[in-house]
Amino acid sequence: MNGFFAKLVLLAALPLAAQAGTCSRFDAKNSTAYDPAAKKITLPWRTDYPASIPSHPAYSWESISFKTSWRRYTDAVLKDVRDSGINIDSAGKIRMPAGSPWWIAPWMDYGSNGRERINGLTKERSPDPLDLSPTSPGGFDVWAIGWYNSEGAVGLGKVFADPCDPVLPARDAAGLKFPDKTVSFKMLFSNATGLDYLDGAPTVLAKIDKNSRAKRLKLLQVDIAIRDPDADETDWVMGTFIWKGPARGDGFLDNLVPVGLMWGNDPNVHDATWGAWAPIKQSRINKDLAGVLWQGAPGSWLHRPFPGFQGRLNGPADNMRSSCLSCHALAQWPRNPTLGIVPIYPVGPNGPQPPLSEADIEKNVSDYFRNTRGGDLVDPTFPARPLDYSMQLEAGLTRMCQACKEGKLTGPTPKLCAEAPTRYRVTAPACDLPLLRRVFMNRIEDDPPRQ
Repeated sequence: MNGFFAKLVLLAALPLAAQAGTCSRFDAKNSTAYDPAAKKITLPWRTDYPASIPSHPAYSWESISFKTSWRRYTDAVLKDVRDSGINIDSAGKIRMPAGSPWWIAPWMDYGSNGRERINGLTKERSPDPLDLSPTSPGGFDVWAIGWYNSEGAVGLGKVFADPCDPVLPARDAAGLKFPDKTVSFKMLFSNATGLDYLDGAPTVLAKIDKNSRAKRLKLLQVDIAIRDPDADETDWVMGTFIWKGPARGDGFLDNLVPVGLMWGNDPNVHDATWGAWAPIKQSRINKDLAGVLWQGAPGSWLHRPFPGFQGRLNGPADNMRSSCLSCHALAQWPRNPTLGIVPIYPVGPNGPQPPLSEADIEKNVSDYFRNTRGGDLVDPTFPARPLDYSMQLEAGLTRMCQACKEGKLTGPTPKLCAEAPTRYRVTAPACDLPLLRRVFMNRIEDDPPRQ
């Protein structure tokens, strides 16, 4: 058989929709993004990761100091996103011109929280009661999708050079590091109602329930993350915007208002009172949003006195007991079984309760609000591999090992699955052996990892 026909035979044997950046041993029919009507995955997002960083003009934010001009910095990052041509059409589809320099992370399309098939959204943390407003109930969903720029895509490509068997630096080596100037942005949508600040927010269609019609979700929040060389204690700068109505301008991003920006966790900084703001120096917060996203007048919103813990940055969809950086710093493989990614408090009738003593507060700050460099572990006593603040990597690896354990990924077991959290760990040499393991295993998923 000559080489040309051998290639044809090989292509014919591949599962449906194998493409650049996807595993050829994972049948597209097993993807949560598989469209049975089209008989393929129809998501347009790029996974053709470049091997090297392509030449491009300087980014808008590069010449701006985030410490002295945080609003100009966040506006500049948002300008680069806007200039890519991303939009939401009247049919509820997110659109981006072909060839736009933004890529999604692989292996996010498996499991009950995997990418839905209309826009590729994945499920995020569901807000607690009173998180989104002084009267908001629980039970709402948040679904999100995030992209990496070309620098970030190069980092993803190195991990997933073989999409069926990704690699990370050895535990005794320097940890994974994305290239400087990596940027990611994430859009978060919700079915929450009764929020005045979402008046006129653009909506997307999402197939978030397999047994019902697609549902409309409103744009709630946009997050940005930048690997900036000037962030000399963490390597990362993170910011958050919210949609704030009523609608103005023609573009769907025109109503975005910055919540703030942060480049550090202010280690050891706390107030003895849980609901107080500490003297935070490494977050910048838009105080105009007091009374909108957190408590304004004293006593008006006791459940949410601040955006992130004691004045650190977080968005409305995020856990106020954490911060943007502290959560993402705990991205690692496998996840730390003690710390997780956010502080865990006792749960009362209205959701998680705050700590009651200054000692509790000090421990919370000591455990979670450390300044950790990208490529390092927050807790180096637990053997793991840092993922340089990428929750998308952790989510993808989790889903990949889940697919292997359930026999949906076939052939040799990815080596990293031997280190997976217990529920997803695979020690068998092949994903599809033995059959009984798939019949009797526990299929309940952990809480969805953040993006």
